[in-house]
Amino acid sequence: MAAATASLAQGRVAPCDVKEEPVPERSASSCAGGDFDFDIGPQPLDRAIEAFGDATGQSVIYDSSLTAGVVSAGVRGRLGAADALARILQGSGLRTRQVGQGALVLTRDPEAPAVPARDPAWYYGEIQHRLGEAFCRRSELAEGRHRLALQLWFAADGSVARSRLLESTGDAAVDAAVREAMDGLALGAPVPAQVAQPFTLLVLPRAAGYGWACPAPGIRP
Repeated sequence: MAAATASLAQGRVAPCDVKEEPVPERSASSCAGGDFDFDIGPQPLDRAIEAFGDATGQSVIYDSSLTAGVVSAGVRGRLGAADALARILQGSGLRTRQVGQGALVLTRDPEAPAVPARDPAWYYGEIQHRLGEAFCRRSELAEGRHRLALQLWFAADGSVARSRLLESTGDAAVDAAVREAMDGLALGAPVPAQVAQPFTLLVLPRAAGYGWACPAPGIRP
């Protein structure tokens, strides 16, 4: 079991009033409390839950297999704890239930719509296709002169939650263009939680006999 746990520091507002008697199990939304300032960016779900615990003082207890490979879009702004956690979990097929003061258990949501998993090869093919289109729109990348090693994490809606250029091309402008191209990708299809992430791709230079075919100038997508 993994847990994202944060103790209540002095002066921090507790999500619920403390009572000495045992607390019956209830939903997280029934726990009234103040709002919190959240600045949790896109990242693996387990890390987003840990950041949520740091911000609110609530413990979220879960089996690590539930969050393996799942990416959260995060949450930003001033919100109540329940609303913020709902946004963090959006699209994951998971939900929480409260089992004690400031303690939540993460479980699968039986009412969440099932997202059919595609063959992982489909995702790699789609990523390569959309990367090629994005590279062709950028003069620094359209000629395919560089060897690129990339990693991409996608949120549940198919948008890029996080990207990483594993090694520099040696040209800061080219590196920036690659990162911009990656961050602007969208698969156009949901990525189920059971699909392993990140996606790691190696793009070889066109001179090596590989690369993508860009349309002639003036008719680029």
